[in-house]
Amino acid sequence: MTKVTVSTWVTVKDGPRLSLSNEIQPETVAQSTLQLDETGGTAPEQTAELLASGGRAVLLALTARTAGGEPAEVTLRPVNGSDTGDPLPVSGGFAAASPGLLDALVTGGPRSIVVTNTGSEKVTVRIVAARAD
Repeated sequence: MTKVTVSTWVTVKDGPRLSLSNEIQPETVAQSTLQLDETGGTAPEQTAELLASGGRAVLLALTARTAGGEPAEVTLRPVNGSDTGDPLPVSGGFAAASPGLLDALVTGGPRSIVVTNTGSEKVTVRIVAARAD
């Protein structure tokens, strides 16, 4: 079994700092990279197959960056079979390591996502997803 640690923090200037960390042990981890053309280009939208059927989605994380390393604007649509969730605007990155939250994105959690570049530059999207059986 693979061990995955998800850590992040929120810092408010002159305010509180909140650290979060969670360790999960999924059965399957999938990684993919998408190269998206700019809006109006040949391929501004692509689908990333994340997880085989069965089990429960427990992690979805992605980064979206321009060639210069700047955060990029994309939209993701979570898909599970014939069910499609609402489009989610993402600016630079997204992470969810909560099965309940992933179930709320699309019934049964996302098995694939459709990612659309909404900006004027090409974008690289790196994705990690995990499933527990």
